[in-house]
Amino acid sequence: MIPNEELSTYKQLFREIFSEEESFCDRIFSAKLDMVFDVRENGEIQSFLYAIPFTAKVKGELYRAMYVYGVGTVPAARGKGYMKEVFLKMEAHFGSSVDLYYLVPAEASLFSLYEKIGYKTGFSLKKTMLFPEKKEHLSYDIKEAPEDFHQDYLRYIERFSTAIIRSREDNDFALSDGHYHKIGNSGFFWTKDRDIIQIREAYLASPTDLDCFLDFLARKGYQKALLTQPGTLTPYAMVKAVNPALENVDFSEGYTNLNFD
Repeated sequence: MIPNEELSTYKQLFREIFSEEESFCDRIFSAKLDMVFDVRENGEIQSFLYAIPFTAKVKGELYRAMYVYGVGTVPAARGKGYMKEVFLKMEAHFGSSVDLYYLVPAEASLFSLYEKIGYKTGFSLKKTMLFPEKKEHLSYDIKEAPEDFHQDYLRYIERFSTAIIRSREDNDFALSDGHYHKIGNSGFFWTKDRDIIQIREAYLASPTDLDCFLDFLARKGYQKALLTQPGTLTPYAMVKAVNPALENVDFSEGYTNLNFD
C-alpha cells in the first residue's frame, strides 16, 4: 500500500514520466494503483512499478497473474540498472505465490529491454482503421446490454486457449468511458479517444453487424474507428512464467482485455 504521506510524490512522478493529465492520475490511483515497488537512492525514488492482481485462464486452468503497470525511472537515473532492480524486488516479494507476470510495453523499443529480464512476447493484436460513411437512414436497432454482453463475451474468449481477463467486479478498473453494444449476436466494447473510436474488443456473429455498428458511430458524428482484436500481427504484451507448468506454454493464440486508456 502507498503511504498517504507519499501518495502525492508517486502521482507527481507518474505524471512527469508518462505525461498524464492530473484527472487521469486521480482516477487511476483511486482505483487500483495501491501496490507499488520502488528503488531509492539517498531516500529519493529512482525507479518504480505497480503490481495489480488478475486471473489468467491457460488451457482451461486458472492461474494467479500479476499485471506489471507503470514501470518508470526518473530521467537522470536511467541506464544505471534501477529498473532491473525494482523488478527483482517485486518478484522476490511474491515468490511462488504468483504463477505469471504480464506487462504491456509502452513502445516497441522496450520489448528487447524486458527480454533481458526474462519476459517473452506473449500476446499480439491486429488493428484495422475503419472509416464509416454517414447515412441518413438506419434500419437496425442497437441497445446497450452490459449483462448480456458479458455472458456472450465470456463465451467468446472460451475459444482462446489462453486469456487474461478483467472480471465484472473490477469494471471500475477500465478508467475510460466504456460502452457495451450488442447487435444481433455480435457485441462491441468501445471507448472514445479524442476524435477516434477505439473498438477495444468485438465478437462478430455476422460481418454485416460491424457495418451496422459503424453506421451507428457515423450517426453520432465519428468519422473513423480503430478496430483492435486478438491476432498475430503486432506484438502487444509480454509474459514471464513463474509456475513451471507454464514455462513452455504458447501464449500467442491467447486473448487479453487489460486496458486502462
